Order: sequence, then C-alpha cells, then structure tokens
Amino acid sequence: MFLYIAGAVNCQVLIVNYAAYDITASSNMSSGETPFTAGKLRLVVAVPLFCLTWFCMEYLYFEHIHLYTYDLFAERVGFKLCWGCLVFYPYFYSIPVVAVSGENITQDASFSAALFSIVLFYMGWIMTRGANYQKYCLKAFPSRKTCYGGFVNQITVPGSSGRLLCSGFWGFSRHLNYLGEILQALAVSFPSATIGVYWPLLYPLYYVLLFVGREQDDAAICAAKYGAAWDKYVKKVPWKIVPFVY
Repeated sequence: MFLYIAGAVNCQVLIVNYAAYDITASSNMSSGETPFTAGKLRLVVAVPLFCLTWFCMEYLYFEHIHLYTYDLFAERVGFKLCWGCLVFYPYFYSIPVVAVSGENITQDASFSAALFSIVLFYMGWIMTRGANYQKYCLKAFPSRKTCYGGFVNQITVPGSSGRLLCSGFWGFSRHLNYLGEILQALAVSFPSATIGVYWPLLYPLYYVLLFVGREQDDAAICAAKYGAAWDKYVKKVPWKIVPFVY
C-alpha cells in the first residue's frame, strides 16, 4: 500500500501548494504575512481543494478496504500500478486545482456552482465508499448476514459461493462504485468549467474511459469464473454502471 500512500500524499502536497500560490498571486502580501492570511481563497480553487483533500484523507483512512479492490487482485503490482500511483495519480488528479490557480485567471465560481459541486461530490462518495465497504464486509466477514448495522442484507446469487452481491449498493448496478468515482471527478472539475476552463474535465472523461473498459474486463472474468451464477446475476442486476441507463 506504499504506492497508494505516496500518491495520495503527493497529490495533497501539490494541491495545497497551488492553492497557496493562487492566494499569493492574487494578493498584495506584506512582510510577515503568509499566503493563507494575505488573501481570499476563491471558490473555484477552494471547492476542488476541499474535495480532493477529503478524497486523499479518507482514502488513507480506509486503506484496509483497498486491499480487497480490483487494482491489487486483477492488475497486481507492476509498472502500471507504480507509474499510476507515483506519477499519474498526483499530477493528473490535481488538474482541477492547478488549472485555475495563478494570476492569469481572476474569475471565480458562483456560490450555487460551489454548492452543487460539493453535493454532487458527496453523492458520488456515498456510492463509492458505500459499495466498496459493503463488498469489503462480505469478503472480510463472510458469516455476517447484514451490513451497516443491520440496515442492509448481504444477499448473494445462488451458486456463486457467496461472492456475487445482489443487494444494497450492488443491487442498483453491478458497479455503482464506478459511477460514484465518475460523479466525484465531475464534481471536482465542475467549478472550473463554469468560468470557461474546460480541460479539468479530462479527469471525469478519463474515469469514464477507464471504468467502461474495466467493467467489460471484469464481466468477462466473472462470466468465465461463475458460469450460470453470473448469468443469474446479470438478469437480477441488469445495469452495468449507471442504473436505468447503462
């Protein structure tokens, strides 16, 4: 898990530095002042800074859950994971902050845009964290019949050896956690789009391309692994990522 920790820490350091740079660039600092006392942090910077900080911190807090995710089981530890965590993760995910920081961009997002982004971000977070935690409970505590204090029943498809969840978050779509990740990325990138800076939208676009391909790979693996049980699961949960859409 060192790779995940290093990526999260690098991303956090980068976005905090760029936020400080943005305040410095837009303020007249006097002697003895620091960037965070000299000026006002614009919403277009503050919202992605807050959301990405939450993303990094809760990622580290729930580190044990990531030991049960697709990255480690299917992709293993190799060049792709190392490069992704140490290079791509910190420098690409920070684009929504980097793109709008500095003296060349003076516009700011509206309060309504900021509020919409935060609400959308937490909607996505609930989907992702909720689904991943439910799956973690199934793998780590297979004898438990419920999750979330008894509010969600752990129902699996017959013939899947108790592996294919079809209740709770996993009853809405086969990868609701992917939808949550996409919504979080869209929320982080939305404030910049409202002031005409669109290239941070590469972040959610990347997730769409990544997860559509990953869902197809996962479906092929599961079909070969579970056979008839997978067919039952697909009939019971027909939506791949987005409920009622895809």
